[in-house]
Amino acid sequence: MERHEGLLVIVGKFFSEANDVNPYASAATMRALDQAIRNTLCGDLARLAAVWRGYYQAASAEIPAPSRENPFVDRALLDRAKGFKAIADHLSQLASQAASLEAPTNDRVYNRIRKNDVLLETLIELDRSLALTARQIEEHGTFNDPQGLAGIRRDMDQLEALIRERRRLLAPIP
Repeated sequence: MERHEGLLVIVGKFFSEANDVNPYASAATMRALDQAIRNTLCGDLARLAAVWRGYYQAASAEIPAPSRENPFVDRALLDRAKGFKAIADHLSQLASQAASLEAPTNDRVYNRIRKNDVLLETLIELDRSLALTARQIEEHGTFNDPQGLAGIRRDMDQLEALIRERRRLLAPIP
């Protein structure tokens, strides 16, 4: 429990923790759950990147070596492999960004200035949105469907925007 919290808030948190009703009861618990959500997100994105890297390797294996009869590679096969590699690389980049997201500080003086509980609740809601967007990317799974690929790219852009929003929330106050 934070020392600067009002008595009613502390009592409310105590009873909700005692009954195990509110898992986000204390600031320390909220920080820990925020970290757990982000670690899960990072793992999911890394796993998805590995899956797309497998698609890229399979598509690359289908590209025949140039020969005297056919010196130029089929452009469609090459573009397909490059598209899979771009998605895998973007997912790896998003996983790295998710792993390096800032965590809220536990500075008691700074917590008196800002609304720490509101910030932590907002961060957990943003993390939840990040996780749901990652699940949408996973559900688009079919790589042969051009609309599915467009949906994956759209979801990756949305994920990047959510990461930027989360970083903006934790940016140092000038």
